[in-house]
Amino acid sequence: MKQISFLLVTLGIMLTFAACDRSTITAHIKNLGNDTVYVEYIPLTDYYARNMNTLVRDTVVAVNDKFTYTISGNDDVVIEFTTARAGQAITFPAVNHADRIKIAGAIEDSDLSYTATGTVVVEAQSQQELVNKPLIVQIDSLENLYKVIMGSMTPDDSAINNIREAYKNLILEKQANDLTYIKSNPASDYSGYLLTRQPIDTFNVYYEKLADNVKTGTFKEPLELCAKRYDDYLQRKLNEENVKPGAAAPVFTLKNLDGKDVCLTDIQGKYIVLDFWGSWCSWCVRGYPRMKEYYAKYKKKVEFVGIACNDNDEDWRNAVQKNELQWTQLFHPKEDNVPIRYAVKGFPTKVILDSEYKIVGVFEGESDEFYEKLDKLFK
Repeated sequence: MKQISFLLVTLGIMLTFAACDRSTITAHIKNLGNDTVYVEYIPLTDYYARNMNTLVRDTVVAVNDKFTYTISGNDDVVIEFTTARAGQAITFPAVNHADRIKIAGAIEDSDLSYTATGTVVVEAQSQQELVNKPLIVQIDSLENLYKVIMGSMTPDDSAINNIREAYKNLILEKQANDLTYIKSNPASDYSGYLLTRQPIDTFNVYYEKLADNVKTGTFKEPLELCAKRYDDYLQRKLNEENVKPGAAAPVFTLKNLDGKDVCLTDIQGKYIVLDFWGSWCSWCVRGYPRMKEYYAKYKKKVEFVGIACNDNDEDWRNAVQKNELQWTQLFHPKEDNVPIRYAVKGFPTKVILDSEYKIVGVFEGESDEFYEKLDKLFK
């Protein structure tokens, strides 16, 4: 009996230590009131690998401007808190299972200002966000305007392009501010995080300048993943010379919706359109009504082939069904390199091949030029 009691006591102590080991975030935000706060978090490595299957969604209700949240699991996570009424978000790029983080801030006119303490990364981010605050406000405003325009029955393409250009310029300005931090703090783990958010050519220059403790620290795996993406970027640049009108198209084999292998050369006697897309890509999905129109118009003369990239199987299948895509659909596994071989820079990208598997044209984005080319070829 005494042995059983000892085991129970020991188990209780172990559970107590396990509970204490879980990361806790406490917040006191003036004017938050009793608002609901939406919580999303995901293991750090899955976030950078774009594996959303482990994403956790939760809620916590504030009481008199305060809330406390405890993270489950032992992984380092990326976590975001979003207030329901104001729609303002606080994101921490790396929270360890044993961290104790405190947030202090206020909401004024739907604008959230805050500081955070508890870890070196969190405190550095809190200070850097103050530097970028004017830019973040403008970026948030453009994102909200973009959602309004995209939600209308007839989105204005000119307005959308203006927003995208302004957004790009603000992001570049923010990246310049962050690069200043990286240059001044090569031994800070937060510099490792910021470097993963820089353009790929900038990443290569400053990765070698990071201190060894950063390269092997919290963001070791994300930094190594970015280094691989840089290698892929160089290979893509080399392949651009081989992906031009008149060149032979790279041959590949991928699986279709039935799990069967489909080789490019299985399609014979017709022109081919390769559509590099993803269920996560809003511009890809937005272009499907017109693509379906042209598929119906020319399907006797050209075979459309969708190639889903950076996707997971379930989301890919759901998107095909939801958008009623009737042409051949192939899934591109992350370990393959078909987009690199075709020098794909962004999504969507469409490549037209003739019946001899020679490249006719490459079209980036959702462009009129692609459809004009089809009309010219088949009318």
